[in-house]
Amino acid sequence: MNASGRVTFLSAQAAALLAPLLLFAAACGGSDGGPSLTDRFLVVRIDGIYELSLATGEETSFIADPLDSYVSDPAVSPDGAQVAYVRIFPDVDPGDTGFSADLYVANRDGAGGREIYHHEHPGEQVRWPVWLPSGDALLISAERFEGAQFITEVRRVDVTTGESELLASEATQPDLSRDGTQITYVGVASDGSYSLWIADADGANGRALALAPPNAGSFQSPRFSPDGTRIAVAISSTFSAGAQRAMDASYVSRNGGPVPGPRTDEAYNGFPMNLWIVDVATGELQLLAELALDQPNLRWSPDGVRIFVHTDAGLFSIDAATGVATRLANGYLHGTFDWAGAE
Repeated sequence: MNASGRVTFLSAQAAALLAPLLLFAAACGGSDGGPSLTDRFLVVRIDGIYELSLATGEETSFIADPLDSYVSDPAVSPDGAQVAYVRIFPDVDPGDTGFSADLYVANRDGAGGREIYHHEHPGEQVRWPVWLPSGDALLISAERFEGAQFITEVRRVDVTTGESELLASEATQPDLSRDGTQITYVGVASDGSYSLWIADADGANGRALALAPPNAGSFQSPRFSPDGTRIAVAISSTFSAGAQRAMDASYVSRNGGPVPGPRTDEAYNGFPMNLWIVDVATGELQLLAELALDQPNLRWSPDGVRIFVHTDAGLFSIDAATGVATRLANGYLHGTFDWAGAE
């Protein structure tokens, strides 16, 4: 991060000059905080989920969009044997004009996809799956509109039976600590305000860990560090209408769906977001990188040295100590992703 606090992106020329060093870092597993060319990712693209290899730069179709729906939100199981994802269905509920989404699990090769959990309300989207360490259950976010009210819940879903248990209301985008003892999620109050919450794994003892900084707004994609001491989260830098991006038709047609009342830009494209680190013990917020990106999705590297960020501007590796960013690959508008292992 330079003196102004803004992240520094490598130019194509600089990347070419650094290629030999990056290859050395790949052999060392990227332990210096730089990108590792051994990383693989599952990334959402315009027509499905692809597997991306940094070693080759190739993207291979993993799960293609079915004719009646769109696939999103890939999440690799702890043992690497399965992948959870969601199927988003446009206009399938009688009398409803919104999108709905259901939870699926497939084999690690993308084959054998089967529905695990079906949405329970018209227009409800099941999103943001996260595996429990045992691999026998997932955390999900269930989101829907009831009139003008946005209802959000974090639920635990049994992979075998599909039975679900409510863990938190007014909550979305859950994550689980690696040891399975704590969950974090974005709190969405009835007045539209956002906060970052932490709770026991069963949802008990929930408390607000952090509020948005002054003049900021929503939280996005909170992720525990591997050691459980920090949470990386994207926070919008402003709620100023002038900072909004224009509504993007491709997102509306693929993953959006209409909302009650007049359609507004923020229903599809959010405000610029920066990368923050939250201390789990104290709730202290630290700005790591001024990204100014639209609704980025986050993942930590397994060693806790890097934070991966996926947005329409690209897939980035952020040094967790300095905030310096390196662009790894193309991105996709509001595209979700997961780290899928190493070569």
